[in-house]
Amino acid sequence: MTKFELSDERKKYYDEKYLKRYRQQKLNKNWSEYRNKSSKRFEKVEKTFPVLGKKIVWQETKKGYNLNLQESRGIGIKEDTTIESILKEINETMDINNVEESDAIRFNEIVQILNQIDTEKDRTSMLEIGFRVPKVQSLFENFYKIKTFGVDINGFNCELFSDLGYNVSFFDMNHNECLESVFNEKFDTVCCYHVLEHLEDPFKGVVKIYNSMKENGIFHVEIPIERENPQLEYGHLFGFMPGELGNVLKEAGFNIVHATNRTHTGGSWVERYTAIKGEIKND
Repeated sequence: MTKFELSDERKKYYDEKYLKRYRQQKLNKNWSEYRNKSSKRFEKVEKTFPVLGKKIVWQETKKGYNLNLQESRGIGIKEDTTIESILKEINETMDINNVEESDAIRFNEIVQILNQIDTEKDRTSMLEIGFRVPKVQSLFENFYKIKTFGVDINGFNCELFSDLGYNVSFFDMNHNECLESVFNEKFDTVCCYHVLEHLEDPFKGVVKIYNSMKENGIFHVEIPIERENPQLEYGHLFGFMPGELGNVLKEAGFNIVHATNRTHTGGSWVERYTAIKGEIKND
């Protein structure tokens, strides 16, 4: 197992640029100025979406507020967090012999599906959207020996894991447009777990993902079902009703090959889909 380490200079850099502010935000009622529904940094508005019709969503009242809200969901921060404690947690989390149940369920599912389709032998690249910690990318690298990439809205995560050897980059799904231009690459497989509910317009997000994929690419995506009550305290701007994501995927051009509600022990209500860009023959 690789042990992740940083030089003293880089440790100081991360502490000065990110962790001092994060610790202060944690002390300041845990980013409450962004997560609190009465803070006026977000407001509920009615929007009309393709296929879904009218929906009530949370919208930032000033550009940049959502970036701050989503930043609060990076690597867990406590009042006494140090870069050393974060590296210790990363080394434990990234051990491929110690896979959380939620990751194991998703990865085993996508492996089984990939093994059933006739493009498996042609797969060369995988992108994870909203990686937070690139555990899924590590699983793909070890199992398939392919190139992996990751994007996230949290700049700290992106800088840190880039330093630690991962091909990751900052990308804001709400405001940045061209996902495939980040790495100048189109992808065979895209994994996106608990990201779309953080977008003001998940339909546009799904279209961006569709455009970033190769023909016959596989999209594996999971969202919570919160109906019309998106949980702002968790950074959720959009609440999915049962079946809505499936309709969005089909409208964007995907063909759905698998759908499930299976989750980890004690997990909340989710929907997870495997979708194909284009037509796929079974072996």
